[in-house]
Amino acid sequence: MSGETGGYQIPNVRVEFVNGYAHVEFMEAIGRALGELDEYWCTQHELPPWIARRIAVLSTMSFDPPTEAIGNVGRRMDEFVYWIYAEEAANGDDPREES
Repeated sequence: MSGETGGYQIPNVRVEFVNGYAHVEFMEAIGRALGELDEYWCTQHELPPWIARRIAVLSTMSFDPPTEAIGNVGRRMDEFVYWIYAEEAANGDDPREES
């Protein structure tokens, strides 16, 4: 479910909150990371706005399995893990940019 913009692929994003920090990983598909350079740690306030907006929506959802996918947003995988669909991120925000 990754999208395409300006000739490059926008991967989906896995965000896991650990001890007050967000571990952000850009993924081709669930379980497949793109590479070491495609991940970083930041605070919740440093998340790119498009990721923060999707997490805000998903955080209202239950994390009890089975979880529901929200179209063009993502899925809450468990209490601290979010799978973010990036196909609609091409609204001017760089999907790999840290705030």
